Amino acid sequence: MLDEVQNLPDWELWVNKLYRRGINLVVTGSNARLLSREMGTSLTGRFIQIEVFPFSFPEVLRFHKISIFAEKVETPQKTGIILSHLNNYLLNGGFPEVILNPSVARNYLSSLFDSIILKDIMRRFRIRQSQQLFDLSNYLLANYTGPWSFNQLKTDLGFNSVSTVQKFTGYLSEPYLFMNLTRYAVKLKGQQKSPKKSYIIDNGYIKARSFEFSPNWGRLLENVVFIELLRRHFKPGLDLFYYRTRNDKEIDFVCRKGHTIVQLIQVCYDISNSRTLKREITALQEASSELACKNLLLITWDQEGEVEGKKVKIRLLPAFRWLCE
Repeated sequence: MLDEVQNLPDWELWVNKLYRRGINLVVTGSNARLLSREMGTSLTGRFIQIEVFPFSFPEVLRFHKISIFAEKVETPQKTGIILSHLNNYLLNGGFPEVILNPSVARNYLSSLFDSIILKDIMRRFRIRQSQQLFDLSNYLLANYTGPWSFNQLKTDLGFNSVSTVQKFTGYLSEPYLFMNLTRYAVKLKGQQKSPKKSYIIDNGYIKARSFEFSPNWGRLLENVVFIELLRRHFKPGLDLFYYRTRNDKEIDFVCRKGHTIVQLIQVCYDISNSRTLKREITALQEASSELACKNLLLITWDQEGEVEGKKVKIRLLPAFRWLCE
């Protein structure tokens, strides 16, 4: 077993020699470049990639010895316990150290965030504009789930060029810190020109480092849903997108398999207000018509049921049930 071996020069040649001698190897690292560059040369076709994420919500429940869906009908008491754990999961995330000891969450995750910036990015890529990199990471963290463009970041953060912004955002995605989502369009050119949305790999970073005065539960839930879609092997820019209808209504997630759009997902924490519910349903109906997809899902905090729309049915599902499917 070799951990963080990408920090050594020509390591892939040595690993290749060991492999040819019949030795089985597990190579681990915290940087996407471990697989994209080094293993894509001497080790092409000789490795299987396994991505490891922080704990999923079902794994958190398992840690707390809570079985879900053991009975056909969950009791209100048990549902309340599960929602309480989900509330903590939205705030603190799923890093094992935080699950074991929630009191260290803020300090641990803040220092981990800094360590990733300093060691996995600045030192590896020999970046001199350290302050600009920190400013960019803090901006994306404060505006997670929100749209942005390279030109906008250049202007707001005072970068010298758009190409520098593109490089820096790429660096932030390589150590699995931020993940970017593109807007769905029929033509690739349309996708590349449209604004992107950024998500953070674990919700705990938001509480530890962002400047929110109070939790934004809707955005926190959307971020959790995005990471869960990654666990379900949807790849951003390949078969996972967001979408805007012709009337500029946003759909949070467009899930595609091959050439077929298999599901449209909208995330809304609170739909108790009739106007909010109508807004979400209207957006799904319009997108369903434009994208020819009738598998429509609205993920909520605790509402379950089905809504009849124009020629379509929209499934309402509590977040904890969807996360545990």
